[in-house]
Amino acid sequence: MSTAAYDTASHRPAPRAVPRRAAPGQAPPRQAAGHDDSWLDSWETGQDTGHPDPSGSIPGYFAPRIYRGRSVDELIPTIVAELGEDAVVIRHHRGLSGGFAGFFQKAFVEIEARRGDPGGSLLDRYDEDDAAPALPEYEAAPALPEYEAAPALPEYETAPALPEYNAAPAPPEYEAEKQTEVWPTNPFAAALAEAEAAVRAAEPAVPPDLDAALAEALAEAEDAEAPEEIVAAPLPDEIQVERVAATPPAPEPSARAEIEQTLRAVGIGEELVQELLEAAITHVLPLMPPSTSLAGAVHTSLTQMIPASRPLPAAGAAIAVVGAGGSGKSACCAALVDAYREHSTLPATCLTVSPDTVLDEPALREARAGGLLLLDTPTVSGASPSSIEALAELLEQLQPDRVVLALPATLGATPAAQLLKALAPLQADALAITHADETDQLGVAVQTACAFGLAPIHLLARAESAPRSWALTWIDPHRLADTLLPPR
Repeated sequence: MSTAAYDTASHRPAPRAVPRRAAPGQAPPRQAAGHDDSWLDSWETGQDTGHPDPSGSIPGYFAPRIYRGRSVDELIPTIVAELGEDAVVIRHHRGLSGGFAGFFQKAFVEIEARRGDPGGSLLDRYDEDDAAPALPEYEAAPALPEYEAAPALPEYETAPALPEYNAAPAPPEYEAEKQTEVWPTNPFAAALAEAEAAVRAAEPAVPPDLDAALAEALAEAEDAEAPEEIVAAPLPDEIQVERVAATPPAPEPSARAEIEQTLRAVGIGEELVQELLEAAITHVLPLMPPSTSLAGAVHTSLTQMIPASRPLPAAGAAIAVVGAGGSGKSACCAALVDAYREHSTLPATCLTVSPDTVLDEPALREARAGGLLLLDTPTVSGASPSSIEALAELLEQLQPDRVVLALPATLGATPAAQLLKALAPLQADALAITHADETDQLGVAVQTACAFGLAPIHLLARAESAPRSWALTWIDPHRLADTLLPPR
């Protein structure tokens, strides 16, 4: 967009000005070196050539002009070139122009400015080497009359010194054995001493149990100062109605009973069911949209309660799978290897280890650094603490990034809790729920995972297309909550 300037004043022919004449005894004005004064000669003859007019006699010289461009930085050089560095901005405006049907418009800036008021003559017709005409001499101002000096202030005599007073006599020294000693010449002090002795004689003796006496006195004082119980008057009916309306409505008993029945049906115990309901009512519903149902709030509370797993290193990792006999541990290892080989960019290697295995540590580091190293550990029994301790020492030596515990979904709540308590030395941090196709009581495994802080991440079941093969499904807290309590 080009910069445009508009002159908003009407132009009239400039009035003829009387040319300057040289003063008597001085050379006629001549052109200064390096300056072009031809425009002033033409102006003196009545021709307006558009040059600056410092006196303001040329019409339109101080008239405001409008400049339009894309930005202020684009307009400043033009304004300075045409109006000078003392130009005054009257107003500025921003807008859009161009385009078609309101589209493709471009922003522009419009500034209205004028020349600044000159502080004096803009052009000197005399050269610097020509002497300027001398100013007329003025007579010196008459001297001001001198005034006589003010008379000196009278001197005052020095005030007479105050008479010296004798120091007050020192008080008499009292002997230690005397309690009160009065001057015989002071009857008031004597009367005061007699009164003080009488008061001391009338004071009661200190009780032997001072602490008990003080406690009794404080109790009596507190009873005397305790405010009377004030019974508040009943509020008006209008206020009571508003307070009842401001209280959030309690969930319907039928909705709560339906949720309890659904959670118990999937194997979640009564204690956890009540905990989920109370957490949903007290902490989840107040912070959710008003349209949220009780079932939706319980679903959110269950999602928050289920532990989540931490991610594995992207460059390579080692996963150890542990479990008791018949838990589906080996089937889980095989399903994990197949899933990584089919869908992951990392090569997967499965290694069966035992406490008696001689470990090739360089080979293990190489397999772990460039891919997934899956460690199939020997089965352990909760009734064999020695096998659990040997496997714990092996895992401490291998240092896997994740320890997955295979837990059958067919176990009850009590056996599952006993098994996880016995396998606690293995320090498992994730859970694979196996045999998921044999029961719908997944809530038992979820409740056990919440109690022991294990993140349920795998669901192992028989494949529908091939009953002899296993299908491994990745699960997270939200998906698991959908399985236990379907959204409504």
